[in-house]
Amino acid sequence: SPALRFLLEHEGLARCFRSDIDADDPRFAPDFAADLRRTPLRDDAVDWIFCSHVLEHIAELELCLDEIERILVPGGAAWLQVPLEPGLAHSRRIPVDRYRAYAHAWQFAPDFGLLIERPGWRVTEVVARDAIAGPLRDRYGIDADERYWLVRKQEV
Repeated sequence: SPALRFLLEHEGLARCFRSDIDADDPRFAPDFAADLRRTPLRDDAVDWIFCSHVLEHIAELELCLDEIERILVPGGAAWLQVPLEPGLAHSRRIPVDRYRAYAHAWQFAPDFGLLIERPGWRVTEVVARDAIAGPLRDRYGIDADERYWLVRKQEV
């Protein structure tokens, strides 16, 4: 989002490029269009990927994970965030209901970290309350129970 880009650049943390499936969508103002199943980026092109609430919309999860691994530099990291379905024990692929505004292809459960494991990268599940101090969570509006998975590609 433009807000995240501003935050990252304002804090001097990164030069940020945004992508979305639709380059013409004014809500997100992406720098370029990309389908996460096959991006226009070269191998080992990016240091860091922020992928928040995207994977649940794409049926071909494995293709997305392959693509993230392909474009990350060795030692690079990806922040993957997905909604967890309350009460669900195991993640599952579901039929997409195209009539819903936020059609999901997946319902994810706490086993998401196991679902995305693969050779060549390390997956760490992070809970905001354990990783981000209360004042910072308040400053940036982060729920203490919010989870994300940090994936780091092994260095060669």
